[in-house]
Amino acid sequence: MKTSGIKQKKDVRVSQSTILCSTPINKHSVFKKAIVLITRYNSYGTTGIILNSPLDSIVHLNDVHNLRNEIPLNYGGPDDNLLSFLVSIPSLPDGIRTSTYWSRNSKDLMLLMKLINAEEVLINSYKGSMQWFPGDL
Repeated sequence: MKTSGIKQKKDVRVSQSTILCSTPINKHSVFKKAIVLITRYNSYGTTGIILNSPLDSIVHLNDVHNLRNEIPLNYGGPDDNLLSFLVSIPSLPDGIRTSTYWSRNSKDLMLLMKLINAEEVLINSYKGSMQWFPGDL
């Protein structure tokens, strides 16, 4: 795992679904104005994806429960080259913790879409992620 250049104040608690915003101190091109969603936080480390770094590309999936098969591709971060998916269901009122699902498996994505049967679903794909060692955040 690599340690990314985003640091936080020690009095702030980070958990899964926390959103981190880059400060003006982070002027590196990867971190400049980055908004990062923490997708995994446990004793093995932390993973997040940059939410606001679109790429000029799309991902094609065979069947995503009769939804569009072309999903926008975003730059998720520099620390790996894996593809992941973020599914948001805006109609659920409880916010990001209960209305957003993140997975690195397209089969999980298709199964989720069949289970929720939601008419209004937002799907984005991310190439790469940001990772921190345990205790870095």
